[in-house]
Amino acid sequence: MSLAGGSVATSIFSTIYAKKVAAFVPAAVSAAALANGLPETSLLDLLGSITGANPNVPLTSVAGIDPSIIAATTRAYREANLHAFRYVWYASIPFGIIALLAALFTKDLYPIMTLKIAQHLKTAKLPVEHDTEGDFSSEKPAQVQIASL
Repeated sequence: MSLAGGSVATSIFSTIYAKKVAAFVPAAVSAAALANGLPETSLLDLLGSITGANPNVPLTSVAGIDPSIIAATTRAYREANLHAFRYVWYASIPFGIIALLAALFTKDLYPIMTLKIAQHLKTAKLPVEHDTEGDFSSEKPAQVQIASL
């Protein structure tokens, strides 16, 4: 069950993250680049390079770019990713609340957790053990033999 829940959560969170990154990164990077003097004609190359959409264009080969623009756009890219990830965290809050409520209503199993075994495996050689509840007489415990795979 936990694998299914993890798969569902991963798909939900990755979808939210991808959509928010697609919305926030171009706006933040473009604004930072233009504010630091990058020509508008170089914005597509810059966005393709910084997001990895166009891996053949190195960031330093974008027309009109300088170290201050690289620093500003890299900072804007990081901040946009942080802003997008906040929405993933917000989406995880209801799942945490549901898990907490489920834990609160879970029955306590401590009273039925004993060392008694309802049925032993046919291939296992079990030792005579001392029962902690005192139902059996105590004999010297034997070694458990586990078959190797």
